[in-house]
Amino acid sequence: MPYISASIVVQLLTVAVPHFTKLQKEGDSGRKKLNQFTRILTIIITAAQSYGYIRATVNAEAILNPGMFFTVSSIVILIAGTMFCMWLGERITDKGIGNGISMLIMIGIVSRFPAAIYQEIDAKGMNGMLFFIVEALALFFVVVGVIALTQATRRIPVQYAKQVVGNKLYGGKRDFIPLKLNSAGVMPIIFAQALMFIPPLVAQIWQDSDLGSYVGSTFADFTSWQYNLLFAILF
Repeated sequence: MPYISASIVVQLLTVAVPHFTKLQKEGDSGRKKLNQFTRILTIIITAAQSYGYIRATVNAEAILNPGMFFTVSSIVILIAGTMFCMWLGERITDKGIGNGISMLIMIGIVSRFPAAIYQEIDAKGMNGMLFFIVEALALFFVVVGVIALTQATRRIPVQYAKQVVGNKLYGGKRDFIPLKLNSAGVMPIIFAQALMFIPPLVAQIWQDSDLGSYVGSTFADFTSWQYNLLFAILF
């Protein structure tokens, strides 16, 4: 997730900052510099998110030796794990199998799918099987709709001008430019999800106040309407 956030930031910089735009046009050498900058930015983002993740998700009573050593060591471990996943994703991409980072994210989601189905069936029981089937059908059509929207293209007609060279007529054919309906794909959602760590992280500064406690608990709960409203605005 931090690597994808860093990649999106670098892509935005190539549009807004002339220096990064120049690097993008330099070919392989510029691409290598951008990749290196992406890796450095990934470490910075991971370090910032790791602190918020530790403070928001780890119960203080579960820590045997709380203090600066625990916080620093946990951040280092999370950064090392993120860098290993980034390296593994790049190796998958270099082997031509596909987009390595996206495949790692997909595997992480799919691996939890069987357990989620079992928990849903166990919670509903035999009396709720009809509702479970409706849920499965709804999920299926949602997946189909997302794939259709992601793969959809709008064909822009292009008419080439005719050219006369000597005694022969060239051109004049009609073609189409396949313009993707959703060119950004799932990147805005992933980037918005990464930014949702910021409110609980900032709230930790004023965790002793009522406002800080309210903001921290509200935006740490992904079922709250405030969380979903901010999430929708971000992507």
